[in-house]
This record gives sequence, C-alpha cells and structure tokens, in this order.
Amino acid sequence: LRDMLTQLQVQIPSHLRKKKQSGDKPASAEPTRRDLLHAIFRLCDADADGLLCAEEMRVFAQQTGLEGMDDKQWKDEFALLCSDNGADPSQGISVQLLEKLVNDRSDGGCYCDDDELKAIRAAMELEAKEAARLASTRTPERAALVLQVFRAFDIDQDGALNEQEMYAIAEHLGFTGGAEKWAE
Repeated sequence: LRDMLTQLQVQIPSHLRKKKQSGDKPASAEPTRRDLLHAIFRLCDADADGLLCAEEMRVFAQQTGLEGMDDKQWKDEFALLCSDNGADPSQGISVQLLEKLVNDRSDGGCYCDDDELKAIRAAMELEAKEAARLASTRTPERAALVLQVFRAFDIDQDGALNEQEMYAIAEHLGFTGGAEKWAE
C-alpha cells in the first residue's frame, strides 16, 4: 500500500512540466545541453570522485540502450572506449570526455540529442529518488515500528496476517470499500 501511495505522489520533475501558454508567466529557462550532461554525469558518479569508472559509465550506457553485455564484455568495451579516447580505464571517464562522446556523431561516439539527454536525466533522477526513498525506509527504527504494527494487527498471533487482519490495516490506511469489496 505504501508503494502505491508513493507512486501516486511522484512529482513530475520541473524540467518535464508542460510549458506555460503565452499570457501566463514565462516557463523557466530550458537547461542547456551542457547542464543536462553535467547533471547526468553527477547522477552516474556514485562515488563523487569526478570520474566515471566502468560500473558508473555502464549506468549511462544502459540509459542509451546498451543491452546484452555481460560484465566481462562491458569491461572490455569500457577499456576500448577509454583507450580510443586517451583515457586510462583504471582512472575512468571525465565529464569532458563524456561530453565529447555524447556530441560525437561518428561510430566512435555515443551521440545523444537534447531530447534523449532530457529523458536520460529524468529517468536517472527518478531512479535516484526511489533509491533514496527506499534507503530511508531501511532504518532500525522503521523496522521496529513495522514489527510493532504487525504484532498489533496479528490478533490470532500466528505470525501471519489473515484477510480480516489485513482489512483492519487497510481501514487504518484509508480503505473505504467495505469488507465485501476487500474480500474481492
């Protein structure tokens, strides 16, 4: 139920909101290509060291449609990508190199147009928000609270919640369909 409620409360990122019509207040300025790229780089750079290692770059590559490579194949591809562009695979890819790759329309590049960059950033921001939400729910305090709630509603104390016990929880969470609707 909590996941359903959370999904309903997901807000559309500001850069994806519909632009205002003329006569309304002007829409905020569109992010530049460089802004989009830097935002994507920060979202990929999990260890915040200013370089994308193979695992971090794979996140970006998957967003561009890379599929079907096992770990070894990807490491080989990453090493080739780095060496073809004068980067050390053990160091990783800089934001400048990523920018070069995303602007390169040749076979050696990874060209993305602005709409693709916007979509990649939006998808990665959504994933980051979901990961942060999940991480915030995995605290010892929350686990203890969930256990308390479980025990309070496990009336027959059999270690499982039956239909009636789950219905009682649903009512507390706002379900108003009645017992018959719940039984369906």
